[in-house]
Amino acid sequence: MAEVRAEYDAARYRSNRFLRQVSLPVNGASADYHIRNQRWFLTMVELARHFERNEPLIRQAVRRLVCNVNVGGMQLDPDTGDPEVDEHLRSRWQEWSSQPSVCHAAGKLTFEQMADLGLARVVIDGDFFALPLRDGTLQTLEAHRCRTPDRARRDRGVCGVILDNRARPVAYTFTREPVDPNEQVRVADVRRVPAVDADGNRLVFHVYNPERFSQTRGITALAPVTTVLGMRDDLDFAMLVKAQVSACVAFFRERELGSMASSDGSELGEQTSSTWADGTGFTQTSLHPGMILQGEPGEKLSGFSPSIPSEPYFEHVRLLLTYLAVNLDLPLIVLLLDAREANFSSYRNVIDQARATYGKIQSWFASQFHAEVYRWKVRQWLLNDPELQAFARTKSVADLMRHRWNPVGWPYIQPVHDATANLLELANGMTSPRRFAAKRGTDWVVLAREIVEDRAFAIRLAAEAARQLSDELGVDVHWRDLIPTPTAQGIRLALSGDEANPNGVNDAADEMD
Repeated sequence: MAEVRAEYDAARYRSNRFLRQVSLPVNGASADYHIRNQRWFLTMVELARHFERNEPLIRQAVRRLVCNVNVGGMQLDPDTGDPEVDEHLRSRWQEWSSQPSVCHAAGKLTFEQMADLGLARVVIDGDFFALPLRDGTLQTLEAHRCRTPDRARRDRGVCGVILDNRARPVAYTFTREPVDPNEQVRVADVRRVPAVDADGNRLVFHVYNPERFSQTRGITALAPVTTVLGMRDDLDFAMLVKAQVSACVAFFRERELGSMASSDGSELGEQTSSTWADGTGFTQTSLHPGMILQGEPGEKLSGFSPSIPSEPYFEHVRLLLTYLAVNLDLPLIVLLLDAREANFSSYRNVIDQARATYGKIQSWFASQFHAEVYRWKVRQWLLNDPELQAFARTKSVADLMRHRWNPVGWPYIQPVHDATANLLELANGMTSPRRFAAKRGTDWVVLAREIVEDRAFAIRLAAEAARQLSDELGVDVHWRDLIPTPTAQGIRLALSGDEANPNGVNDAADEMD
């Protein structure tokens, strides 16, 4: 009973022979402690970029993740309470965000392209930065640009982020571009940018996904699998060497005594003599591709036809790729675009679970990037836009800032079943058209207006054509004969020639199935 313990086994890892012995801070440490060495932090970023450049799956995997998260971009939905102001804001945002020359400081990217590239940088580098400029454009900066200068006399902060005593960012230090990677970054080479202005508005949009409360910089998603990626590379190299050897050797020739020689006694190839550690000697004969050996009496020839790569190789590589896929929040069947081993039910369950994660990524990314950029643009527009100024005087600036970002929904996996489920939800009041449209990445106000305008246009066009045909042919032609409008599910319409009902619709015949 004296040896019975009540603590966690993990607390006694130093005496556990099954756990790797590592150096850990005995008093606990913040997340920033683990990136306290800026050189190591930047090395980790560059290592992830190395894998992105050279590994055959990393770049494609990250692109696939971004495409699944930002299916069609985020749709702005202003919610000021005034439909006209909402439409005005939506129009101004569309005009600004769709033109690289007015939204990107380098004039290369639209806002949606900046968002896609920014999410990819968060996955590979850990974070990225965007600076709102006075001319209305965004300056995008990659992770290595935010650095603490060498021999800084003031508070060094955490890899370029200066914090106050409450761990709030006070300022950011960014290097000039370009900077020699082997050159020391001096204090004179950096630009210090305050984190917020006098009114508390952010002047630096720092986008990353923290995993701890005490984390100031983002960490690459490849950090836990760097060793795994190195293993996969070594495994491929080993298979290549093995295949080259197998292509060179056709069979093995066994003799009891003597060195290997041809039938006429001449040497097969260059021979070298060596000595074992115990003093005995042996002879090595070099081989070359295409060599032909003739057997002699009493000689045994063994064919050599290995399976390369072998079945265990594929299982091992699949395990390593599974580690990678899990860290990138990608199902393996999506990473490889291969669902041969999955039936439809398992495929749908996996995709549903993945989309739940994608929804979380959409939420935090939009809150850190899209929402901050939109608020900054509204403040800029408010300076010289009479319509927005009038609204702010009547209501408030806070009301003017209210908005939502609706991600575009994913396509149906089973279109008929999924559409039927949505129809039942709408018909039975389980959701509202506004919520349903937001779920699909659209704005119900815009959608309803478009539906009414499109149908009104079609009805007017058909009614005019029906009138002309009736005058020309002398017969009654109804506009529904030219463009029948779709009816809601479960509604029956009966047409009648009653004079009291000039539209030809018998309202009393409308009924639900």
